[in-house]
Amino acid sequence: MHRLLLAISIALMTSQQLVADTTTRLQICQTIANDSERLDCYDAIAASPKNTEQQNLKTELQKQDFGKETWSKDNDKITQITATIEAVKKSNYGKQIISLSNQQTWKQQAKSNFKLRVGDKITIERGSLNAFFLSKDSSSKKEKFIRVH
Repeated sequence: MHRLLLAISIALMTSQQLVADTTTRLQICQTIANDSERLDCYDAIAASPKNTEQQNLKTELQKQDFGKETWSKDNDKITQITATIEAVKKSNYGKQIISLSNQQTWKQQAKSNFKLRVGDKITIERGSLNAFFLSKDSSSKKEKFIRVH
């Protein structure tokens, strides 16, 4: 939770600075008369390191929201995350509920013999129709999970 608040506050501060800086740079590019030079100016803005930092921040925020998104046609979503299991407990119906090292909580969709233990390294992949599949790094078996928190 603290990481998410920190990431959001950093994003707000840097986004305000980026907007001001980018606006100034765009205004400079608009004054260039030669078409190819003006295009090069715009390309330089698009490829600047600040845009790379913004993309890295966006990726980090996407990792925090992985599994909580609603259905959308956004093709920019991350497809998987990796983490370590910090806690495993069972629901009233015998389904496993796991807490991960990235402060996310996931719940098993169907009861099965899929054994998870504290310290297991896992990967959660996005499937079709917003399904999510968890697999242990030491196994090829996958189980369907849903993000709880």
